[in-house]
Amino acid sequence: MIEFSKYGEAALDGMITEMSSAQVGQRNATLNRCAYSFGQLAASGAIPETASELLMTAAKNVGMPEREIKTTFRSGFEYGKRNPRTAPQNDWQRSTVSKAWRVPQIMPQPKPQPSFIDVETVKETLKPEFHKNNNFVLWLRKLVGDELASRAIADYFVGTSKRWAGATALPQIDVNGRCRGIKVMLFNPETGKRIKEPSNHIDWAHGKNCLNIEGYNLVQCAGGEHLIRNNTRPVALCESEKTAILGSIYEPDYIWLSVGNIDGLGGEKGGLSQKCDVLRGLHVKLYPDKKAFNFWCNRAELLSKICASVSVSEDMLNFECSHTDDPDIGDLFTMYSPEEYQRKYRHSTVNTEQKKQQPAAVMAENSAVKNSVVDNPVVAAMASKNPTLLRLIKEFNCEVTGTYKAEPKQTQYLTAAEIAKKLPNYDSYSVDDVCRRIGIKQTQITDLINKKLLYYIELTGTYCYCGFVPF
Repeated sequence: MIEFSKYGEAALDGMITEMSSAQVGQRNATLNRCAYSFGQLAASGAIPETASELLMTAAKNVGMPEREIKTTFRSGFEYGKRNPRTAPQNDWQRSTVSKAWRVPQIMPQPKPQPSFIDVETVKETLKPEFHKNNNFVLWLRKLVGDELASRAIADYFVGTSKRWAGATALPQIDVNGRCRGIKVMLFNPETGKRIKEPSNHIDWAHGKNCLNIEGYNLVQCAGGEHLIRNNTRPVALCESEKTAILGSIYEPDYIWLSVGNIDGLGGEKGGLSQKCDVLRGLHVKLYPDKKAFNFWCNRAELLSKICASVSVSEDMLNFECSHTDDPDIGDLFTMYSPEEYQRKYRHSTVNTEQKKQQPAAVMAENSAVKNSVVDNPVVAAMASKNPTLLRLIKEFNCEVTGTYKAEPKQTQYLTAAEIAKKLPNYDSYSVDDVCRRIGIKQTQITDLINKKLLYYIELTGTYCYCGFVPF
């Protein structure tokens, strides 16, 4: 039982009614105002402080996060207590009210619909004449050249904002082509690093410092999500928008998406964020920052339940960077030109050049071999149990040389190291190089062998021959 004055009871009724009707975009200010009034009356004894739970329940019912409720209520309440308000002298009759009666009925709330930025506003940020004043664009062109930079800028709709001189506009466009929001950031034109001093230069275009759109409901999607539509490449996930743009240049075999922060994959109650919905059924590789490796490995386990395959890059574990103790894959990219990086870490460029030098008949034969492998019913049966096999076939242009009902001898299996030695110019390859090229971990190659999905692998020139064991 909670004891109120008649005046306090009526006042609390008004606060709860006001809070219960607050709309998205007004909830925080409404709770702060009600908490201030509550604090005033609590200081004078008109309302017991224990009744604060009733007001906070009303805030929860309109969809405010619990952490925001506690912070906002505490701020308004403490300020109100310093400015007490007394009830009229003739209205101090006490009434005893059941707490259960006072708690508002919890009604199911409709899920707030996301707001969108109109197309014309996005187009306004993309005018090429603005690029000369865009710090990020200037840095990117200097790093990778005009052609590669222009392609990445166009793919990710990188624009310019007037929020700060030289600021960059990075829209989040979903798979349906709608702009969920535009993140605005300021980069150093010399280093490409985000400017964080004297304050963190990051904002949103719908906010009060830019478009000032009242009641805007920001429901974020992954940066670059629009690139997934009608595309069959595997997806690479990283934290920052800058890293995703660099990844599209340095590792173009992937569609690069950014999730914004270390827990950009996380959702309510330890689940996955709604950003992950578009990854369902896709092959995904995570590129966590160095300090986020273990955390993202845990997220990978959740992703594996909805994705065709999930792997986590270990590139950052032993990588040391002079200007940060928490590097990401973008720091590795920027140590090289795209050509230098691809010579050192990727090998498909070499294979492409080799294919260009082949006669047309040989190239046609390679294409036929690839199709015959994919269409082979034995391969299809095995790939249905382990999709990684198809990636292995694609990377090494494998062909089926025969199928056998007998169990192959253990000595016929090859380890990842033995595979590396059979690659062209194997002295420049390591086991990690092989795994990176295939896009899987060493343990997954071992898993292929243990499940008898890989019989043998042998490279001769530009051909790779594989034998498979049927189920």
